[in-house]
Amino acid sequence: MIYFLNTAILPNTGAYSYREISLNEALKIWNNTDYDKRVSAIGHPDTVRVLKELGFDIEYNRIEVKMDQDDKAIVFKLNKRLQEGQVLTADEIKEIGFFFGLLIREL
Repeated sequence: MIYFLNTAILPNTGAYSYREISLNEALKIWNNTDYDKRVSAIGHPDTVRVLKELGFDIEYNRIEVKMDQDDKAIVFKLNKRLQEGQVLTADEIKEIGFFFGLLIREL
């Protein structure tokens, strides 16, 4: 299974690897994975809007994720930590900037 997360977290115990990936690599991984093997956990509508503008086939889906061994997650990570309770618009997300990571549960 491949998940799309809007922050770099360890959703459950296990051994993980994590590395930064390019936008192109993230697009390739997500958009080339069978629809029934990918799960969006992006629970913020404006984040979904930005991701769609970048070319991701993704939907709003506010869920809790539990990763099994060999599951992967593309991580959308803002360039700075937000103030508590702060909610950003799509334009503010673009202004702050972001990058992508690949999280893999190994054990």
